[in-house]
Amino acid sequence: MSKFDELYAAGIIDPNSEKCVYISDMEFFPKEKYEYYINDIYEDMQNVIPFAKNSGGDVYAWLVEDGKQTDIVAFCSHDDGESTIYAEDICAAVFRRILESCCEEELSEDEDDEDAMTLSAFREYLNDCISAFSPYFKKEYTEQLDALSKAPAKDIDDDGYEYQALITSDELDEIIESTIYFDRIDEEFNYYDYPFPYTKNCSPKSVTTKGEHFFMVRSVRFERMTYRVGVCRSIQLSYERFF
Repeated sequence: MSKFDELYAAGIIDPNSEKCVYISDMEFFPKEKYEYYINDIYEDMQNVIPFAKNSGGDVYAWLVEDGKQTDIVAFCSHDDGESTIYAEDICAAVFRRILESCCEEELSEDEDDEDAMTLSAFREYLNDCISAFSPYFKKEYTEQLDALSKAPAKDIDDDGYEYQALITSDELDEIIESTIYFDRIDEEFNYYDYPFPYTKNCSPKSVTTKGEHFFMVRSVRFERMTYRVGVCRSIQLSYERFF
């Protein structure tokens, strides 16, 4: 059984399960709707098999090479075909997404600040992720998240936009390089012209599959503030903490 299957069977990424764990801006599809998403909603996507989406409608998908689904996770734009190889497998992809939220999420000690999340609430989010995924993660993933869950917020200056978060973008890149780097990470491609054949109307074998496509949700500069506020609201609502 693949790690994806194990996570789904445990209910951790099954949106219909009470055990489903919230991951910032990564929503997995319910397995009964896989064919609907693949063949109707994302029917124009070639060489990838979507299995999750973000709040903007972009998808995490399994990469298809030589007609076969792989373990590689990619992030794919829903409208222009631009895609990036995000992680080598599903666990590395989930870990990367959690790391990115540590860089992107605006934090504040002011509970009346509607544009930021309190540090204690964000730590609870991290601890929930650690508790759920640690049995499936590599030891270094869990150790890194555990350290971040205890870290203080720091001042960030993103080209003049100032906020507080747990890590800077440079620190994020360093952690990614030291923990989940592989030779194809961040490789760009377009799913419309990627040179590997993909057969439409082929749905995943069960909900599982051997490869996973994913993507990182790092927002582009011009939508940075809107993105952060949206993700903040999403996490707050998930934890019933809408300040």
